[in-house]
Amino acid sequence: MNIAGQIYFSPSVLLCDLDLENKEQVLKAFEERIRHYYLMPIAELNVAKYAFAAGALELLLIDALARYSTGSTKKGDKRFETWCQKYLRLDVVVSDKLYVNFRHGLLHEGHIKNLGQFSYDEDFQKPVALVDDCIVVNPVRLQNSLEQYLEGFLVELNKDEKVYECFLKCMKKDFQKEINKLRKL
Repeated sequence: MNIAGQIYFSPSVLLCDLDLENKEQVLKAFEERIRHYYLMPIAELNVAKYAFAAGALELLLIDALARYSTGSTKKGDKRFETWCQKYLRLDVVVSDKLYVNFRHGLLHEGHIKNLGQFSYDEDFQKPVALVDDCIVVNPVRLQNSLEQYLEGFLVELNKDEKVYECFLKCMKKDFQKEINKLRKL
């Protein structure tokens, strides 16, 4: 986020000031980034019933969380689908359809494919469901699931060094070059 010529990693941390060797700072900034750049806007969009925009941000967030929780940086590694199976408890068919029809369709082609739908109807008790061979996503329930996951992931990052090392590997791959470049300016 660029504000007055300064590039921010999160609302209170300049990217050039992010010290990837300082675990406490990294975790605080990461949580702030996820909450302020993803979850808070998703909540506002859901209140206004802007499902398309809320859903797009949710899919981006799933991608980010899947990447940072697995340490995977390879394309085509199915991390999105695997994350959805593990943390949203989707079966393989539903997670694959969510990826192809929503994540790929919405974010790469600008539309949801194969009659996929967003719905705020209370009938849909799960964040993602297969109904008559079509994927239905309830953006509020998905938001709640993502918030719950983040809470657990942050606890895990603080407690489990292996999990933190995978996370840090991705953070360094994503941001170290940019941090170094900004520090030279």
